[in-house]
Amino acid sequence: MLSPRYFALSGTLADGRILVAGGDTNSQTPLATAEIYDPGTGTVSYTHLTLPTILRV
Repeated sequence: MLSPRYFALSGTLADGRILVAGGDTNSQTPLATAEIYDPGTGTVSYTHLTLPTILRV
């Protein structure tokens, strides 16, 4: 991953790539970004998707 993520959500897209979204940094700062991993090329890239930041208590 381009950004270390803890507690992120992930899912497989129809074309076989993996979408990894949200989560926290190791200092518990929420991440409002998403990345796509392409197992065919072994590359990771940021998406243009910006996630809403939700306050967690």
